[in-house]
Amino acid sequence: MKDDVSKDNSLIPIKGNSIVKVGNLIQVTNKIIFHNIENIFNEAFYLINSKNIQQNHENFCYFFEFDADYAKKTNFKFVAKSETDYYKAIELFERVNDIHPNFKFSYNYLGVAKYQLKCYKDAIAAFSKAIKIDPYYVHAYNNRGNARDEDNDYDGAINDYTKVIEIDPNYAKTYFLRGIVKYKIKDYEGAITDYTKAIKIDPNDNEFYRKRGMSKFKLNRIKDAILDYTKAIEINSIDYFSYYGLGDGKFELKDYEGAISEYTMAIQLNPTWADAYFARGFVKDEIMDYNGAIADYTHSLRLQPDDADAYYNLGIAKYELKDYVGAIADYSKCIELKPNGASAYFSRGDAKNEIKDYDGAIADFSKAIELDPMDAVAYNDRGFIKHNAGNFKGAVEDYSKAIEIDNNYITAINNRAIAYDKLQMTLEAVQDRALVAKIKS
Repeated sequence: MKDDVSKDNSLIPIKGNSIVKVGNLIQVTNKIIFHNIENIFNEAFYLINSKNIQQNHENFCYFFEFDADYAKKTNFKFVAKSETDYYKAIELFERVNDIHPNFKFSYNYLGVAKYQLKCYKDAIAAFSKAIKIDPYYVHAYNNRGNARDEDNDYDGAINDYTKVIEIDPNYAKTYFLRGIVKYKIKDYEGAITDYTKAIKIDPNDNEFYRKRGMSKFKLNRIKDAILDYTKAIEINSIDYFSYYGLGDGKFELKDYEGAISEYTMAIQLNPTWADAYFARGFVKDEIMDYNGAIADYTHSLRLQPDDADAYYNLGIAKYELKDYVGAIADYSKCIELKPNGASAYFSRGDAKNEIKDYDGAIADFSKAIELDPMDAVAYNDRGFIKHNAGNFKGAVEDYSKAIEIDNNYITAINNRAIAYDKLQMTLEAVQDRALVAKIKS
């Protein structure tokens, strides 16, 4: 005899009208639990994710309430189509809070909306309300930590991330976030410890390795940093940040061709990244490929036209090629963007000296000295220009100031001896030359 596979194994048979009754009962139960906020909350939550969620079909309210891991599993990005959606969501979440003042999820995601609008203090206040309702609400602590980080309250951020770890010690992302804050406050060893813990929990996240590599680089553990960057690329072959890190590491090891190759790979993966062109140009400067450096700095400036440092380095490369007029133009642009940088005035002074614009050169060195009065080299170089212009007395004054700042500055002492010769101050010249011999001995 065959088994009756069609047999109803329910303990209590459910008829059609019973299904309707169960559905009605669920609706009534939800009304009791959620106080008629479901539709408002769901719409608000959809709005703060409107760029990545096509339509609002999910009952987010229900899932958050009854599935503790829902947020972690779904990994929402919290990116809206426009700022307007965030503002609309804020209004809706505030309505939810008026109706149901103990619904922690609404306060948390109100904080997320405000965070995305860069209203960090308001976001912190919203997350704090969620935490007051539920002192074990890890997502609110995590989010408040993010907001405190953005608000430059690094101690507060670390405290919040630490609280998350106390509640959920297997949450890799929080170790990672705490590591980022420790990196910002220059606690590189602490950052490495946190990144290592994150890697132990989740060994397949390239960011964890890359950030650990950055901390090791800061501690001059260059070879270890290279290993981490390499592992990050092994996990994610299009991680252009890690190629950039490899470039930095190889540059420090004086593997200049290797560094150029890594920066080139970063550029291929992200052709609009100005920093990568700048870094590659810097290496080309180091190997005296000045034309190549100029090409890279120029490309960097097309992408980021307000980069004073790129103009400065472009000027240096042109100076090395004896394009003094071009160098002066680039230094001038650097000064326009960063008027309080002594180096650009100093370098422009050097270039003006090369084209025999002595008055202009002296003016630039004087400005550099005003900005950095302890720069012995600036005094020496201004003295040299005065010397070339026939102002030997002025030259002696500047050389003497340089020597006052640095008693062992042989170049300035020699220059002063030559200036004394011009002034027929033979005894002083002899004394300076004897001083040079003593320093060298």
